[in-house]
Amino acid sequence: MAESAVASVVFRLGVLLAREAEVLLSGVSNQVEWLRSELIRMQGFLRYAEENQLEGQPINNWITEIRDLASEIEDAITLYIQKEAARRERRGWKGFPNRVFTINSKWKDLHKFGKQIEEIQNKIASIHRSRQIYGIGENSNSNTAKISAIETQKQLRRTYSHGVEEDVTGFEENTHQLVAQLLNEDRRLRVVSIVGMGGLGKTTLAKQVYHHKDVRHHFDCSAWAFISQQPSRRDVLHGFIKRANHFCKEDIEMIQQMNEEELVSKLYKILDSKRYLLVLDDIWRKEDWDCLKSAFPNGRKGSKIIITTRNKEVALHADPFSIPYKLETLTPEQSWDLFCKKAFNGATNSSYSPALEKIGKEMLEKCCGLPLAIVVLGGLLATKSSVYEWEDVHESIKSIFAKGEQHGGGVMGILALSYDDLPYHLKRCFLYLALFPEDCEIPRRRLIQLWLVEDFIVECRRGETLESLANKCFEELLDRFILEVGSISPIGRVKTCRIHDLMRDLCVSKAREQNFAESYHPAKTSLGLRRNAVHFDADRYYLSLKKHTSQLRSLSFFTVLRSYQLKPVCEHFKSLQILDLEGVFVTRLPKEIGRLRQLKYLGLRNTNIEKIPSSIGNLQRLETLDLFHRSLPTLIVPNVIWRMKQLRYICLPERQNQDLQLRIDTLTGLQALLNVSVSRWMEEDLGHLANLTNLRKLSILSILNPSQGQAVLESVRKFHYLQTLKLKSNGLGKLIHSLEPISGFKHPLRMNLSGEIEKLPGPLDFPPKLTKLTLEESRFGQLQLSALEKLPFLMVLNLYTESYVEKEMVCLRNGFPQLEFLGFSDLHELEKWRIEEGAMPRLRRLHIEYCNRWKMVPEGLRFITTLCELDVIKMPKEFEDNIKGNGVGFCEVQHIPSIRFDLKYARKI
Repeated sequence: MAESAVASVVFRLGVLLAREAEVLLSGVSNQVEWLRSELIRMQGFLRYAEENQLEGQPINNWITEIRDLASEIEDAITLYIQKEAARRERRGWKGFPNRVFTINSKWKDLHKFGKQIEEIQNKIASIHRSRQIYGIGENSNSNTAKISAIETQKQLRRTYSHGVEEDVTGFEENTHQLVAQLLNEDRRLRVVSIVGMGGLGKTTLAKQVYHHKDVRHHFDCSAWAFISQQPSRRDVLHGFIKRANHFCKEDIEMIQQMNEEELVSKLYKILDSKRYLLVLDDIWRKEDWDCLKSAFPNGRKGSKIIITTRNKEVALHADPFSIPYKLETLTPEQSWDLFCKKAFNGATNSSYSPALEKIGKEMLEKCCGLPLAIVVLGGLLATKSSVYEWEDVHESIKSIFAKGEQHGGGVMGILALSYDDLPYHLKRCFLYLALFPEDCEIPRRRLIQLWLVEDFIVECRRGETLESLANKCFEELLDRFILEVGSISPIGRVKTCRIHDLMRDLCVSKAREQNFAESYHPAKTSLGLRRNAVHFDADRYYLSLKKHTSQLRSLSFFTVLRSYQLKPVCEHFKSLQILDLEGVFVTRLPKEIGRLRQLKYLGLRNTNIEKIPSSIGNLQRLETLDLFHRSLPTLIVPNVIWRMKQLRYICLPERQNQDLQLRIDTLTGLQALLNVSVSRWMEEDLGHLANLTNLRKLSILSILNPSQGQAVLESVRKFHYLQTLKLKSNGLGKLIHSLEPISGFKHPLRMNLSGEIEKLPGPLDFPPKLTKLTLEESRFGQLQLSALEKLPFLMVLNLYTESYVEKEMVCLRNGFPQLEFLGFSDLHELEKWRIEEGAMPRLRRLHIEYCNRWKMVPEGLRFITTLCELDVIKMPKEFEDNIKGNGVGFCEVQHIPSIRFDLKYARKI
């Protein structure tokens, strides 16, 4: 682990030598290069120690010394760069005294920096002497941090599941019994409790039951909430309200302003007239149930609440008249079946050697039938193919269990073994999860951006981006079952992840042990810590700021934050590189934010900040600026972003001050520019988009007229790396003249067009490698649909408000050869859809919503045998009745495993 810490500093020193060549004058650059060379040598020694499993207190002390030395070098370099940056600013001040002061301070700092390097040299000499005493050799194959291990890793193995755990080995009978309980027409609200120790699969079983076809059909509405050990009553209530009903943006904004008692009342009213199903996952205390139960009415006959808990007393407290369902460990046969699915990717008994089976079953005995341990062990062994490698893991497990539970053995030891087996670059990625609260659903986007800013991913091959490699790291952690799947996209891409409680305990323990990261605790927070997270009690954190090291690099908040508490953070932590406030209720960003000149990541997504101070322009090392908010009335962003020339990612809110135009032409390294409004841009400004040739993602809002939209497309045709494009009109005029400028775009592209196209596109007008297309107000007809059918790579198609304006739609034979998801919403002209046999041969999910005149089941849907899910949301009653068992259209849908209804019928036109 120290080896990867050193690798990160080696990389940063290399960047410093390249980027700060002008700053590192008078021999300092030679000293920095020497430090870098020494660290590379130490990196080889550390790799040797890890690969040869050298252990013992002296070795641990030696590794700690190296880790601390790497941090000391980083601090020294950072401080020198900070002072030089301050001198550069003073050079602009007039007057002879100031010039003299600047020169004197420069030589003073150079002298001090030289002294620091001398002290570090002495420490390095001491570390080398220790290495020789401990007999640690240098691994000649370990020159620099490599990430090539990812390239040989298996591809993501998960099949399309839409949020349901696909492996439920051993739970078949449990599922049958629980579904029967849920379908009982009890007169009163009943709580169904699933009880058992951590790692038994309580959440997996609850998900299987929750998504069961019969359960989905039985209840009017359903919603899920993770409770955990530190639940937020407000967040739980707010989540239930949003999931139990469908709201427009205005309603969501109103709900966000409600206090807790108003939320209780709102949820009660929503549920009171419905047969509802709620899930409270991982509830720990009786008090947590008591503070929520007043929001749960009896509802319609048969309403149910599922709770999962480790505590039988909590289950009986929630419903004394209901017997808790105790989940047992798996039998040896069930354990082996589950293990094979993970270790051999579902292979049959004839697909692996008897030697592997013998070793595997011996290891499996140590898992004691605990699904989590089995899954993690299987994920670990899936990366090993030879008998020798399996025997090596087996010996490690024997050693673990010889220690006993009190010394890190037992099942937790198996989880720790999966961590020890990670390549060094993945260990840092995994330990970063220690900053997130228990049962937190972590967006893939957020995690990957943070890894990149932390320089965890430092090397890539030609033609690959660091972001693509970070995505592979994410997928490998999923493949090893160290991360769990949260939500997934329509085509099976994992969008959010979670970490099991026991695995998180391991993560937190390892992160604290290595002084890598931890959440704030008044009595436990370590000195010299680089990464800190505040999960609750921001007041105490604010009061204890002076006790913290000023060398903190990363600070994340997950709790309500008052504006005055941010000011001292900005003043105290001058070396801060990451400030993450995503999802935190905070209303004002202090102007002192401009003092954090080392900041590389500023995450303000879904906060309540309404104005960004102009001092943000001082953050000239910033790489990620996330200001996204979907429902905030207006966020005022000053026109200073152009000064932040290191920016790679900008995400602005969907609603902005329309009178302000943002200059961006200087941001030539930008890779993502999302939600920029061009309503006030002149033609010259739009031409500056062509400078941003490194863009991968571009989202343009508030296009006034088709000439503006066409100017954007003219720039886009030059973006050879572009992967995602979104264009949206201001709703008053047409969007673009035509798609001609990008009709020859030869790279895979995801596109979202919101607005009318003046010249309706024909078969040759669409980009040929279009993989995802979302249309809104495009007013297409059958001719344009026939053109889309011929796109050979299209996997996702969303047709939203007025995107299709004819009464009938026909999908022809062999049309949409790769389509996996198709969504219809607010198509108020459509009355009939006919599908020819052979059309959409790969379609897996169909979503139909708010199509008021559509009453007949799609004709020919029975031909699409690959269809797994059908969502029917707010459709006319006749449409729904035709789909159900006695309906005339039931024969068209009876082959679909999952059909989800919403009983609130479509709005009247």
